[in-house]
Amino acid sequence: MLKKIIKYALLSAVVLLLGCEADSQSVNSSDLLIRTILDKITTDFNNSNYEEIMSYYADDFLHNGKTKDHVFSEWQSYYVNFDYMETENIEIDIDYDEAVVSFRIEFSSSDETQVFTEPYDNGFMSYFKKINGEWMIYGNRESGNSIVGFPFKIASNPPGAQIYFDNNRIFQQTPVMLQDIPSGDHKIRLFLPGYNETEVSVNVPGQLSVDLNLSHPNYPYAEFYDFSPGEDQVVEHNFYVITGLLRLKKSDNHTDLFPGGEIILNLNGQETSHSLLNGQFRAEVNLRAGTNRYFLRCSDPEGNTGMSEVISFEAEF
Repeated sequence: MLKKIIKYALLSAVVLLLGCEADSQSVNSSDLLIRTILDKITTDFNNSNYEEIMSYYADDFLHNGKTKDHVFSEWQSYYVNFDYMETENIEIDIDYDEAVVSFRIEFSSSDETQVFTEPYDNGFMSYFKKINGEWMIYGNRESGNSIVGFPFKIASNPPGAQIYFDNNRIFQQTPVMLQDIPSGDHKIRLFLPGYNETEVSVNVPGQLSVDLNLSHPNYPYAEFYDFSPGEDQVVEHNFYVITGLLRLKKSDNHTDLFPGGEIILNLNGQETSHSLLNGQFRAEVNLRAGTNRYFLRCSDPEGNTGMSEVISFEAEF
């Protein structure tokens, strides 16, 4: 009887060991298959075959509210803006028919590089599921709490322009990749000192990037005179009325009355619009204690942008 018990125990141990070995082989095989998919995605991107990348995504992919169509638009954007893709430091956690992949991904071009740590930054390549015997990118299945949008790149020549998206100032400069831009029509305006303020209309996701050539102003353009407060002036109140005169410079020796419109006042980085009356402007503002800086700009009907010098003054109160 004891011999039978020992025999059955040994057989059970052998079966258990064989099962563990089979599970280990299955995990190793899955690990290799997932790494192969990531390698193929990298190769497809670098060979300008980004449409093939979508064959590795499940049709019902869902990740933070983004569907397969949204991810396709994101890959389009990366393809338009970058020339090369590289993945490294790949670690794969496999749990039966699901897997989470952690890795570093880098997109680069001749003038820009973006690096992401996945799945923490985006995650749209990190969540896999075995479907009908094949590993597919499946997403984290979360619907997300925000409006699903699209990536959008804004660039300019020269770079360093201030960005206004739908008339809202974005405190970043070109080039920049914006995220989660809603579908529909949008306006993008760029301003760089010494260049004309430039505005374009775009439709997302039909267009996922702009690259604008900024031009220097020609005659005529706006020219500012008689600022108050002036450079290094000391103001003893926290409330002040900034005033000045705006003329239309038609040549080196000829100016004329500016034909109306609005000026933009940039005071300590905050911008406000103010109406012109007979070429004169006034802006009621609140100052901060210590050094304040402001400048003004205005575009004429032809789109030529004039900008004042930057004025620094002190407020003591």
